[in-house]
Amino acid sequence: MHMDENGKAQMDESMKNLVYNTLAGFERGIINEYLAFSAISMAAVGGEYPPAMYYLSQFYHLGIGCDIDEQKSLGMLKQSAAGGVAEAQYRLGLCYHNGDRLPQDLEKAARWLTSAAEQGHQDAADLLADCRLRGTG
Repeated sequence: MHMDENGKAQMDESMKNLVYNTLAGFERGIINEYLAFSAISMAAVGGEYPPAMYYLSQFYHLGIGCDIDEQKSLGMLKQSAAGGVAEAQYRLGLCYHNGDRLPQDLEKAARWLTSAAEQGHQDAADLLADCRLRGTG
């Protein structure tokens, strides 16, 4: 199915609203973890909405509404980072920096932290500056 730019923009806005409203409801206790997982999963189908992929990666990482699945979590984290989600880029950079969930790789850490920092992610910028001061990034 071919979708024009207007249709894609409308779909993106719908996914954004679904994700935002689901997370807001979950945080307030209005939506249980299973419904939240289900809604975020729907928004993440096909990987076309990277922010949903990021949140779903966190659900799998923490076992919210599902069993913990690090393989799925990391795959979705990488996909959402590649899709330009600054928080995902920061979290992936942290994984590589600390050797947590992935083998330590300071080059990859610096690359992902730089991508996040360039989007205004302050924690990524601070960690990157610290790494550069210490000569590790």
